[in-house]
Parts: sequence; structure tokens; C-alpha cells
Amino acid sequence: MSKKSKYINESWDFIQFISRSEQAQKYLSKTQRPAALRNLLGQQQENDQLSVFAQQVLTAKNWYHGNDRSVMENAFKEMISAVLVTGIDPVKAAGLAAQKIQQTL
Repeated sequence: MSKKSKYINESWDFIQFISRSEQAQKYLSKTQRPAALRNLLGQQQENDQLSVFAQQVLTAKNWYHGNDRSVMENAFKEMISAVLVTGIDPVKAAGLAAQKIQQTL
């Protein structure tokens, strides 16, 4: 929270509101994303579509530490499309994507 914000109290109220278990549950049911709250992980581990992600939440690490996340995301999209659409060798496509991503590190 920025000290320069005109709405510090309102911002903190919103953070407290959205981090409540019942509010997080509503958000997660709409987005189908793994929970950040431990008490919601159990039920997500029973969901066929979310279980693989929910089981990894407590040990997962972010590998990307570059300056432009959108470049990394686009490199992955282009890599997948190149393999599926043009039939490029997957190893070559991965190498090209790695080069693009390394430029952002």
C-alpha cells in the first residue's frame, strides 16, 4: 500500500475483505485458479481440473525473473503455435523461445 494513496483505509478494507475465505471461494469458483489460502486447497485437490495445480501450490516456485513477463508469455504461445500449426521441430521451437526469453533477463 502506497503511503501517498488518498484511500489508504479503503484499500486496506478491500484487502481484508477479498482475503476472507468465503470471498476467495467465490473468486476461485469463477476463475478456476488454484487457491492461495491453505484452507481452500483441500477441496480444490478433489476437483479433477484443479487437483494437479492445487497439489503443487505449497511447493511451486516462479522460474521467470525477467523484466517483461508478456514477452515470456508470447514466446510460449508462439512456440506452441509453431509446433502445432507449422510443424516445426519442438526442440527447435523451444530453442527459439528460450532465446527470446533470455533477452528479457
